[in-house]
Amino acid sequence: MPHESPFMRLALNFVFSTLVSLFIAVLTASTFLARRTPGLLLLGCGVILWGLGGFASSIASNIDVGLGVTVHNVCVWLSAACHLIGVGLLLRSKRVVNAAGPCLAVAYTIAVTVVLLVFFATLAGGLPTFFVQGGGGTPLRHWVLGTSIAMFLLTAALLRLMNRRHLSAFAYWYSLALVATALGLFGVMVQTAVGSPVNWAGRITQYFGGVYMLVAAMASARETRRWGIPLEQELSEARQRYEELFALAADGILVHEVFDETTLGNFIEANPAVSALLGYTLEEIRTLTPKDITVQDGRPPLPIGGNPVNHQAVIRYERILIAKDGRRIPVEINTRFFLRQGRSMAMSVLRDNTERRHAEEEIARLYNEAQQEIHRRREVELRLRRANEDLDAFVSAISHDLQSPMNGVSSIVELLREECGGKLGPDGDLYLTHILNGVARSRRMILDLLDYSKVGQDDPQDRGSIELVKVLEYTELNLALTIQKSEAVITHDDLPEVEGNFMALSHLFQNLIENAIKYRAQEMPRIHISADRKNDSWELCISDNGIGIDPKHAEMIFGVFKRVHGSQYEGTGIGLSLCKKIVERHGGRIWVESRLGGGARFHFTLPVSSRLQRPGEGRKNSSGSVRGVRVLLVDDLDAGRFVKAKALVKAGALVRHASTGREALAIAEAENFDLALLDIHLPDMLGMQLSRQLQRKPAHSALPVIYTSAQDHRLDIDKSTRFLQEPVDAAQLIVSVQEVVASMKPAPR
Repeated sequence: MPHESPFMRLALNFVFSTLVSLFIAVLTASTFLARRTPGLLLLGCGVILWGLGGFASSIASNIDVGLGVTVHNVCVWLSAACHLIGVGLLLRSKRVVNAAGPCLAVAYTIAVTVVLLVFFATLAGGLPTFFVQGGGGTPLRHWVLGTSIAMFLLTAALLRLMNRRHLSAFAYWYSLALVATALGLFGVMVQTAVGSPVNWAGRITQYFGGVYMLVAAMASARETRRWGIPLEQELSEARQRYEELFALAADGILVHEVFDETTLGNFIEANPAVSALLGYTLEEIRTLTPKDITVQDGRPPLPIGGNPVNHQAVIRYERILIAKDGRRIPVEINTRFFLRQGRSMAMSVLRDNTERRHAEEEIARLYNEAQQEIHRRREVELRLRRANEDLDAFVSAISHDLQSPMNGVSSIVELLREECGGKLGPDGDLYLTHILNGVARSRRMILDLLDYSKVGQDDPQDRGSIELVKVLEYTELNLALTIQKSEAVITHDDLPEVEGNFMALSHLFQNLIENAIKYRAQEMPRIHISADRKNDSWELCISDNGIGIDPKHAEMIFGVFKRVHGSQYEGTGIGLSLCKKIVERHGGRIWVESRLGGGARFHFTLPVSSRLQRPGEGRKNSSGSVRGVRVLLVDDLDAGRFVKAKALVKAGALVRHASTGREALAIAEAENFDLALLDIHLPDMLGMQLSRQLQRKPAHSALPVIYTSAQDHRLDIDKSTRFLQEPVDAAQLIVSVQEVVASMKPAPR
C-alpha cells in the first residue's frame, strides 16, 4: 500500500493552494474594484475554488481517499471554467459592473459556498465515484480532469495573448502556474493509487503551480502593478486626464473647502472658464471665497442644509455672481461634496445662464403678446358672432316681414280671381296671373337670399367625412318630382368621400342638377357626375346635354342676380352664386366649360376626406326609430307632399296624406296615427285648427304634431311644438320625427 501521511497532505495543500489562492483573490478583488470588469471577478472566483477546493479535498481524504479525489476534481473543474470565462471576458468584453463592492461580496460568497456544497454533497454520497484506490479513476473523472487540463492551458494561452505587447511579470508567472497546474492534473489523472509515485509527481507539479502563483503575486506587489498596469502610471495618467478635462471644460469649475454650514474656505482650484466668466485671474480667484463673488440676496452662497459630508447627490441651484467689473451674471450651479485627506471639500460647476435668461424673458414676452392676441381675436370673434346672430335675426325678420304682405297680396288676388273670374276680361285675368307669378318669384328670391346668407354658418361639428353617393341620393329624393316630370336620367361614376358639410353639399348638388334639368334642350335631359383625384382634393364634374352657355359668360354667371337667359326661364339668379359660395367655403373652386347648344360641364373641387369624424358624430343622436310609425301628412302643395312622403316612406314610416283639412279629418276618423305633419296654411283651415279637431278623438288626445310653413311661425306657436320651415330638408325631417318618436307613447292600433 503506498505511503500517505494525512498531516503532510493537509499542510502542503494549505500552504501551496489555500494561502496562495487567498493572496491572489485579494489582489484580484482590489483590481476589480478599480476597473469593475466582470472578467476579473470570475478570475478571483476561480482562484478561490482552486485553493479552498484543495484544502477541502485534504480534509475529505482523511475520511476516505475516494471522497477527497471527488472534491478535488469537481472544484478544479469549476476553477478552470471560471479562469477561462474570466480571461475571455477580459479579452473581448468592455462592459463594467456598476455596484462593484456588492457584486464582489456576492461572487466570493458564492464561490466559498460552492466549495462547501461540493464538500458536504460528497460526504453525503450525492456525487458519483471519481476514483477507486488501486483501480484508478473512473471515465467520469478522466473527462472532468481532461477538460480541466484543456481549459487551464487555453486560459494560459489567452493570458499571454492579452499581454503580448507588454508581458507583465504577473501575466508571465501566472500563465506558467496554469501550465504547471495542468501538467500536475495530468499526472494525477493517470494514477492508479493515491500516494503512488505518479500521484506525488502530479501533486508536486501542482505545488510548483502554486509556487508560480505566489511568485506572480509577489512580482505584482513588488512592482505595484495591477494586471500589467503600474499603479503609479495609472494614477499619473488619471491625474493628467483630470487636469486636461479641468482645463478644457467649457463650464467653470471651482473647488473650495467647507468648514461648516456657514463658513466656506477660499477657492483651492479654478479652471480658465471661471476666469473668463468672472474676469479674475486664477491667482486672484484663490484669494476669494464663495461669499465674495455671490450677490447677497438673503440666500446662502451654498445651500448645504446640514453636514456636507452627508450629501451624496449633486445639489443643483441658481445664484447671481458678481464679476470683477461689477457685472451681475446669473449662473446655474451643480455642487458635490467629497473628502480630501479628511477635509470636507466642495466642487461646483458653473454655467452662465445669461443667454437662457434672455431667451426665457423673450419667450415670456412672446407668450404674453400671444395671449393678448388670442384675447383680442376672441373678442373680435365674439363681436363677429354677435353681429352674425344679429344679422341672421335681421334677415329672418326681414324675410318674414317681406313675405307677409306678399302673402296678403297673393290671397287678395286669389280672392279677386274667384269672385270676379271672367268679369275682368282676358287682360284682367292676365294681369292677375302676372301678379301671382311676381309674388311667387319674389317669395322664391327672398328664400334664396335667406339661403345665401346662411352659407358658411354651419356648425363645425356638422363637418366630417361625407359620402357623395348619399348626398346624390338625398338630392334625387328632394328633386324626385322634378326628375319624374322631366324624365331626366342621372348617372354617375364611383363617387368618393370628401370633407365637408352634408346639407351644404346637398344644396350644391341640388342647384346644379336642377339647373341642368331647367336649361334642357329638346331631347330628354341626361346628367352625368364624375370624380377625379387631384392631389389633396377631388375634382367633381356635373355634365349635361342642355342648351349650354356662351363661353363669354363663364365667369359672370356665378355672380349674385346674374342671369344670361333672361325671363325665358324661371329663376332668381342666386343659385350659381350660392354654389360658388358653398364650394369656396369648403376650400375649393368652381368653373364651367360650355358652348351654346353643346351642354355644360360644371367642375368644382372638394377636399379629400380625413375620416376624422362622420357628419353629426359630435351631436347626440336620437334613439327613436321611424320604422312602423303611422304618420298623417297634410300639405296642399303636391311637390311638398310628395317629397315629405317619399322621405318618410324610405325611412320605414307608414304614411297617409291629404291636401285639405277636411280630407285629413275624414282619414283620421277611420284610422289611428302616431304623429301628424301639418302645413300651417291649408286651403280650408289653419294647421292649428286641424290639430285641435284631430285631438278631439280619444285615440289622438295626445297626438304629437310637427308644423311646416314657408313663413317662420316659431314665435306664433307653442314653444313645445316642433316647427320646420319650408322647403323642408328631408334629413332634418327624419331627425325631427325620430326625436318625437323617442319621447312619445304609441297610439292604439
